[in-house]
Amino acid sequence: MKMKISAGWMAALLILVAAVFVNIARSQTEPAACEPQTPPAKVAFVNLKKVLDESKQGRALREQLEGERDRAFEPLKRRSDELEALERRINTLTQEILSQGMVWDQYKKVEKQNELQSLYMNHSNLSNQLQLEKARVQEQLNTKKNEFLKPLEDKLNQVMEEIGKEGCYSVIMDVSPPAANFPNFNPIIYRNPELDLTDRVIAAVDK
Repeated sequence: MKMKISAGWMAALLILVAAVFVNIARSQTEPAACEPQTPPAKVAFVNLKKVLDESKQGRALREQLEGERDRAFEPLKRRSDELEALERRINTLTQEILSQGMVWDQYKKVEKQNELQSLYMNHSNLSNQLQLEKARVQEQLNTKKNEFLKPLEDKLNQVMEEIGKEGCYSVIMDVSPPAANFPNFNPIIYRNPELDLTDRVIAAVDK
């Protein structure tokens, strides 16, 4: 027995099939409004101070820097010893004036006071010179430190770039204390450039 399908039913069926195909095509070409276009963020951290303290290259570098520091400050040790000797002499003379000043004649009092004043002046001049020398030496050491650290920084940059890409990380951050950070590093030591929204923000601002 053959089933007869009316023209009206046939038209409705064709419209339904067409609608289904349109919805399928639209779902394949149009992403959902909030559908993520990038994989979820993958964040990691590294302690660069520990890298410097425990890696072979870091330990060798630290020993080299400590040797440079010892050699640079060695010439200043004699001046530091002179300054300490002056301080001891000032303390001794001050106690002597306080304990015996009442029994001295006027001439001896003036002599001792002049001697104490001269010691204070010498101490002030030597202290100022020593501080200037220490600052100059420290500046030279900082320059050498940056020079010594440069090869390790370059190697770390390369290593972090490779690890970041291989592990599909979005961001890798340094969690060591700020004072221990390498001079040319900021806390974010690797970031996926594909996640940079700067150009998009500029376009939105200028729109």
